[in-house]
Amino acid sequence: MVLVLLIIIQLALFIIGKKFGKLATVVSILNILVAVAIVAYWLLKYFQATMHYVELREVVVLGVEIMLLASASYSLMVQHSNQAVKVTQYVFFGIHFLCSILFLIFMLTFRITKLF
Repeated sequence: MVLVLLIIIQLALFIIGKKFGKLATVVSILNILVAVAIVAYWLLKYFQATMHYVELREVVVLGVEIMLLASASYSLMVQHSNQAVKVTQYVFFGIHFLCSILFLIFMLTFRITKLF
């Protein structure tokens, strides 16, 4: 399963970053990758639909992901001198990781076999 592989990769990179003292950089890169993947997925689905109503929750999630993308990019550019930016990156990494685990539980509970 692809989702299990993604969770294992997230855990492995978290452990590697913690072990080598580069956790803030690794978390920022993972946050950028996840944010780009979510925005790209939404854009593909939006342009493939013949008629798509944009809901408020979609706008909120996309707005948060774009802010996360900007925050992670800023975090990589300034080499983590701002403590608030580091905390933001750790919190969003935790949220993405927790959502991945919850989605895996949802998939296993309702016997969903494919993501798309």
